[in-house]
Amino acid sequence: LNVLNLFLDFHCTEWLSEGISVNTMKKYSIKYFLDQHKIIVPHFNLDGELVGIRGRALLQEDLDRGQKYMPIFIGKTGYAHSLMHNLYGLNFNKEAIKLYEKVVVFEGEESVLIMDTWYGEGSCAVAVCGSKLHKAHIKQLSELGVEEIIIAFDKQYKTIEDKELWERKVLKFTEYLYEGCTVSVVWDDV
Repeated sequence: LNVLNLFLDFHCTEWLSEGISVNTMKKYSIKYFLDQHKIIVPHFNLDGELVGIRGRALLQEDLDRGQKYMPIFIGKTGYAHSLMHNLYGLNFNKEAIKLYEKVVVFEGEESVLIMDTWYGEGSCAVAVCGSKLHKAHIKQLSELGVEEIIIAFDKQYKTIEDKELWERKVLKFTEYLYEGCTVSVVWDDV
């Protein structure tokens, strides 16, 4: 039994209004979990094998508890996986990444889905599903021949002091780089 068959093929109007197409949601196997009122976001490894399932909360009470994205549990079975060893969307976008030798690294899955809606097979987007680019992520990208990593994380600060700390954190990711790779950063100042 494929666990994804347990969920509905419902496409969230919230994501449609954010610019994520139905075709993209189908491609990425986005589903809906009626019991928990969550968008189902399957995660696949580089070879397209299911490695985990995260749920995007739609209920305000979940969001208020800071549980926007959480691993899905069905009964006692959990579908968590190691985010530091997997880049969301890499299985779909690896050919474009190899072709262009560039990758845009976002924090969340939604940005990868929007890029797919815009660029389709030409999308070079992946997500770390958090706010840290790990050494294992860099290794995966180096094996694909990436020459430029474009970090496009969300704004994580409100004050000048917090901004400086955030900038240092993002720039720290360059410590993991390999020879011949450069990093560009898209700073969110809005």
